[in-house]
Amino acid sequence: MTRLIVKVEGSDAALIQRASKIVGQLGEEEAPPKPFDRHPDQLEWMRAHGWLAQPDFDFLKFLNHVGAYDRSLLRPKEGASGSAQLDPADEARSLLELLFLQEIELDETEYADVSALAADAKALSRLARDPIVALWTKKKGGVLVVEGSHLDEGGAEGSLDGAIEHSCGPNRLLFVDLRCALGAPPVGEAKAIRVLFARAVAEA
Repeated sequence: MTRLIVKVEGSDAALIQRASKIVGQLGEEEAPPKPFDRHPDQLEWMRAHGWLAQPDFDFLKFLNHVGAYDRSLLRPKEGASGSAQLDPADEARSLLELLFLQEIELDETEYADVSALAADAKALSRLARDPIVALWTKKKGGVLVVEGSHLDEGGAEGSLDGAIEHSCGPNRLLFVDLRCALGAPPVGEAKAIRVLFARAVAEA
């Protein structure tokens, strides 16, 4: 059925049929810009002016261009030798809030291994506010990521040719873009993966 939009001349008001969609000039449904999708020069400016610490700068830059970033959960103890380990959920929340520049509702789920996660990546993306998730495991394990494939249409459906192995484990948190092609390494596949993500915001 043809949909009709009536715009009142000299006014911003418009009468739009129910179930109609407003699209941009390219014909695709418009979506709000992603806060992490910033030009490298903008991130560099923010870092140079003290708005971003170097680790946070690296987090945003690598996620934007590579689609993967691992973060150490170990921090030096104040006034003592050795190091303390951060809670993975607290660190995931902190960095995801940096991503959105606002508070989030943190959600989580678990997968038996990387293969199960890769097979369910699209479904998981629909539960999350954004395809960026954090992976944590009690034992060290590997995840294959085709770096940069999130920038290609259908990247997650592509082959694992050229994939790089990234590690997650008890003292490392691995952030990945679920649009990247993901897979299990021949040996040392990550198991019992705890996946932390920003819960999708319900539409009004």
